[in-house]
Amino acid sequence: MLTEVIDQATKLKQKTTTYNTGILQSKAYRILKSETAQVLSRHDITPLDWALLGKLFDHPDGLSLTILADFLDVEPPLITRRVSILERGGLLAKGPDQTDQRAKRVALTTKGAKIVSTVEPKLKKAMKPLVAGVSRRDLVGYFRVLSAIVASRTSNDD
Repeated sequence: MLTEVIDQATKLKQKTTTYNTGILQSKAYRILKSETAQVLSRHDITPLDWALLGKLFDHPDGLSLTILADFLDVEPPLITRRVSILERGGLLAKGPDQTDQRAKRVALTTKGAKIVSTVEPKLKKAMKPLVAGVSRRDLVGYFRVLSAIVASRTSNDD
Protein backbone atom coordinates (compact mmCIF):
# COMPACT_ATOMS: atom_id res chain seq x y z
CA MET A 1 0.00 0.00 0.00
CA LEU A 2 2.76 2.49 0.87
CA THR A 3 4.43 1.88 -2.49
CA GLU A 4 1.13 2.57 -4.29
CA VAL A 5 0.63 5.79 -2.34
CA ILE A 6 4.17 6.96 -3.06
CA ASP A 7 3.81 6.09 -6.76
CA GLN A 8 0.57 8.05 -6.99
CA ALA A 9 1.83 11.00 -4.94
CA THR A 10 5.06 11.42 -6.90
CA LYS A 11 3.65 10.28 -10.28
CA LEU A 12 6.79 8.24 -10.82
CA LYS A 13 6.90 6.00 -13.85
CA GLN A 14 9.72 3.91 -12.44
CA LYS A 15 9.33 1.41 -9.67
CA THR A 16 9.37 3.04 -6.24
CA THR A 17 12.49 1.93 -4.46
CA THR A 18 14.42 3.32 -1.55
CA TYR A 19 17.18 4.51 -3.90
CA ASN A 20 14.72 6.27 -6.26
CA THR A 21 13.01 7.84 -3.27
CA GLY A 22 16.41 8.92 -1.94
CA ILE A 23 17.37 10.45 -5.29
CA LEU A 24 14.06 12.31 -5.44
CA GLN A 25 14.47 13.61 -1.88
CA SER A 26 18.04 14.72 -2.61
CA LYS A 27 17.04 16.55 -5.79
CA ALA A 28 14.15 18.31 -4.07
CA TYR A 29 16.38 19.28 -1.13
CA ARG A 30 19.04 20.74 -3.45
CA ILE A 31 16.44 22.74 -5.40
CA LEU A 32 14.84 24.12 -2.24
CA LYS A 33 18.21 24.88 -0.67
CA SER A 34 19.42 26.66 -3.81
CA GLU A 35 16.30 28.83 -4.10
CA THR A 36 16.47 29.68 -0.41
CA ALA A 37 20.18 30.50 -0.55
CA GLN A 38 19.63 32.81 -3.55
CA VAL A 39 17.04 34.89 -1.72
CA LEU A 40 19.00 34.92 1.53
CA SER A 41 22.28 35.88 -0.13
CA ARG A 42 20.69 39.17 -1.23
CA HIS A 43 20.38 39.96 2.48
CA ASP A 44 23.82 38.63 3.38
CA ILE A 45 22.50 35.78 5.52
CA THR A 46 22.96 32.02 5.32
CA PRO A 47 20.26 29.35 5.63
CA LEU A 48 21.46 28.64 9.19
CA ASP A 49 21.28 32.35 9.99
CA TRP A 50 17.74 32.38 8.60
CA ALA A 51 16.68 29.46 10.79
CA LEU A 52 18.24 31.15 13.81
CA LEU A 53 16.58 34.51 13.06
CA GLY A 54 13.25 32.79 12.44
CA LYS A 55 13.32 30.86 15.71
CA LEU A 56 14.10 34.06 17.58
CA PHE A 57 11.30 35.85 15.71
CA ASP A 58 8.95 33.17 17.11
CA HIS A 59 10.37 33.76 20.61
CA PRO A 60 10.43 37.54 21.14
CA ASP A 61 11.81 37.19 24.68
CA GLY A 62 14.84 35.42 23.27
CA LEU A 63 16.36 32.00 23.82
CA SER A 64 19.53 30.59 25.32
CA LEU A 65 22.32 29.50 23.01
CA THR A 66 21.83 25.90 24.15
CA ILE A 67 18.13 25.91 23.33
CA LEU A 68 18.85 27.46 19.93
CA ALA A 69 21.42 24.73 19.21
CA ASP A 70 18.87 22.07 20.21
CA PHE A 71 16.13 23.62 18.05
CA LEU A 72 18.43 23.74 15.03
CA ASP A 73 20.09 20.38 15.72
CA VAL A 74 23.62 21.77 15.59
CA GLU A 75 26.50 21.93 18.02
CA PRO A 76 26.50 24.92 20.42
CA PRO A 77 29.88 26.30 19.18
CA LEU A 78 28.39 26.75 15.70
CA ILE A 79 25.47 28.72 17.15
CA THR A 80 27.89 30.82 19.20
CA ARG A 81 29.87 31.74 16.07
CA ARG A 82 26.78 32.55 14.00
CA VAL A 83 25.25 34.58 16.84
CA SER A 84 28.46 36.61 17.14
CA ILE A 85 28.39 37.39 13.41
CA LEU A 86 24.72 38.34 13.48
CA GLU A 87 25.27 40.41 16.61
CA ARG A 88 28.05 42.38 14.85
CA GLY A 89 25.59 42.95 12.00
CA GLY A 90 23.09 44.43 14.45
CA LEU A 91 20.51 41.66 13.96
CA LEU A 92 20.83 40.05 17.40
CA ALA A 93 21.58 41.14 20.94
CA LYS A 94 23.04 38.94 23.69
CA GLY A 95 22.37 39.37 27.36
CA PRO A 96 22.26 37.42 30.60
CA ASP A 97 19.68 34.68 31.00
CA GLN A 98 17.37 35.55 33.90
CA THR A 99 16.99 31.90 34.96
CA ASP A 100 20.64 30.84 34.58
CA GLN A 101 23.32 33.46 35.13
CA ARG A 102 25.92 31.22 33.44
CA ALA A 103 23.94 31.18 30.20
CA LYS A 104 23.53 33.86 27.55
CA ARG A 105 20.15 34.79 26.14
CA VAL A 106 19.87 35.91 22.53
CA ALA A 107 17.08 38.01 21.07
CA LEU A 108 16.34 39.76 17.80
CA THR A 109 16.97 43.46 17.55
CA THR A 110 14.49 45.68 15.75
CA LYS A 111 16.72 45.39 12.68
CA GLY A 112 16.68 41.57 12.98
CA ALA A 113 12.89 41.47 13.25
CA LYS A 114 12.62 43.74 10.21
CA ILE A 115 14.86 41.38 8.19
CA VAL A 116 12.60 38.43 9.05
CA SER A 117 9.49 40.40 8.14
CA THR A 118 11.09 41.46 4.85
CA VAL A 119 12.63 38.16 3.80
CA GLU A 120 9.79 35.78 4.72
CA PRO A 121 7.42 37.00 1.96
CA LYS A 122 10.29 37.00 -0.55
CA LEU A 123 11.09 33.37 0.27
CA LYS A 124 7.43 32.38 0.01
CA LYS A 125 7.25 34.08 -3.39
CA ALA A 126 10.41 32.24 -4.54
CA MET A 127 8.99 28.89 -3.38
CA LYS A 128 5.56 29.37 -4.96
CA PRO A 129 6.55 28.29 -8.50
CA LEU A 130 8.21 25.18 -7.07
CA VAL A 131 4.91 23.94 -5.67
CA ALA A 132 2.63 25.20 -8.43
CA GLY A 133 -0.03 22.61 -9.02
CA VAL A 134 0.38 21.08 -5.57
CA SER A 135 -2.78 21.42 -3.51
CA ARG A 136 -2.78 23.01 -0.07
CA ARG A 137 -3.94 19.65 1.29
CA ASP A 138 -0.95 17.88 -0.26
CA LEU A 139 1.44 20.49 1.15
CA VAL A 140 -0.08 20.08 4.61
CA GLY A 141 0.37 16.31 4.21
CA TYR A 142 4.00 16.84 3.16
CA PHE A 143 4.69 18.91 6.28
CA ARG A 144 2.92 16.31 8.40
CA VAL A 145 5.18 13.58 6.98
CA LEU A 146 8.31 15.66 7.59
CA SER A 147 7.19 16.34 11.16
CA ALA A 148 6.51 12.65 11.76
CA ILE A 149 9.97 11.70 10.49
CA VAL A 150 11.65 14.27 12.73
CA ALA A 151 9.48 13.26 15.71
CA SER A 152 10.33 9.59 15.26
CA ARG A 153 14.05 10.36 15.26
CA THR A 154 13.73 12.72 18.21
CA SER A 155 11.82 10.16 20.27
CA ASN A 156 14.45 7.52 19.42
CA ASP A 157 17.29 9.85 20.48
CA ASP A 158 15.94 10.19 24.03
